[in-house]
Amino acid sequence: MAKMRVYELAKQVGIVSTELIKNLNKLNIEVKNHLSVIEAEDVERFLNSIKKKKKDSKITEKEPEAPFSHE
Repeated sequence: MAKMRVYELAKQVGIVSTELIKNLNKLNIEVKNHLSVIEAEDVERFLNSIKKKKKDSKITEKEPEAPFSHE
C-alpha cells in the first residue's frame, strides 16, 4: 500500500475526514487536515485497528431478546 491523503482514506473507509483525523490522532499518527499525507505503515495500522474494533464489537454484541408476550 502506498502513501495516501487523509481525505482519500476517509472516502475508502466511508467516514468524514474530521472523524478520521480524530481516530488517527488517537493512534498517535500526526495529521493536521484532510490534505495531510499518511505513510503506508500508518494506513495499515489504522485499517488493522478498525478490523479489530469490528471483531471486538461482534464478540460483545448480545443476541436480541425475544419480546415479552402475555399469554
